[in-house]
Amino acid sequence: MLIGLLVLISLATRFKESGVGKPLPDLDLKPLLYAETVPQKSDLANKVVVLHIWGTWCPDCRREFPEFVKLMEHFKEDPNVIFLNVSCGEEVDEDLPSLKENTAKYYEELGISLPTYYDPVAYTRGQMAIIAPSGSSHYPTTVITDKKRMIFRIWEERLPPVNEVIETINRAAAIQSSSSR
Repeated sequence: MLIGLLVLISLATRFKESGVGKPLPDLDLKPLLYAETVPQKSDLANKVVVLHIWGTWCPDCRREFPEFVKLMEHFKEDPNVIFLNVSCGEEVDEDLPSLKENTAKYYEELGISLPTYYDPVAYTRGQMAIIAPSGSSHYPTTVITDKKRMIFRIWEERLPPVNEVIETINRAAAIQSSSSR
């Protein structure tokens, strides 16, 4: 029985890291609030990408989002880190006016204005479900890549403390620097 349990733990650990080390899939995002364009693949080259998928309707997302804002503030002057903040509705079929209105109201409550995108046909969410440790879409989900666009870390349902995420982003940023010497 103990051997069976160890095998299950081993399998779960491998599954949990399923997307780590793989390239960031193509994304299909559109500007929602405070963004005029979406960064293209070429804009993401040699940058750490922090992709954050969340929704105003999601209680875990609402609890976590102020911490995510702290992360964006911490790195706002760092040209080597790009945040893709993606607000999503409850349904795959986005009601764009409602999504925009709900996101704007939430930002007003928090007193913030962050560049925000949406996933018009859930393509990006589908790509994330393929690489996510759980094999499905969870809210919130945060993906961090290194400068080579390789997935460095995935968090589903909740970010760890801000300092740990900052350390993770800094480690992801250092990968290409140390390997290109």
